[in-house]
Amino acid sequence: MYEFMKKFLLKMVNLIVQKSSFTTQTATMNKLNQLDFTGTNIYCGLDVHLKNWRINIRDDDMELRDFSQNPDPAILSNFLKKNYPGATYKVGYEAGFCGFYIQRSLTSLGIQCVVKTPLKPAYPLQSYSPALLCSV
Repeated sequence: MYEFMKKFLLKMVNLIVQKSSFTTQTATMNKLNQLDFTGTNIYCGLDVHLKNWRINIRDDDMELRDFSQNPDPAILSNFLKKNYPGATYKVGYEAGFCGFYIQRSLTSLGIQCVVKTPLKPAYPLQSYSPALLCSV
């Protein structure tokens, strides 16, 4: 009877040690899976239309995303903060029918936003850097 209890207790101790090790590994993996864009500039160009917005997202080096969404500044703000947490967001769009509504809404949500004049660029658009296009 004594041997049985001893084996049982050893198994229980081993299970507890394995479980605590697994919990520690899981917590470490969860920390590693969290995104952090602190110190990164995220540039977001909007092509504004009445029924939807075409959105292009870049960082300093490359294009990150290109998609369409419903025309709502809160949706864009939530998307940026969820997918690029900790980044500095810079949004730009061409002045048009919507005036400054988008700019005021995004600014109130903590996102830098500029409205560009609808002028034809002197050089091909590819020659401009993202920082120049969305400078605030």
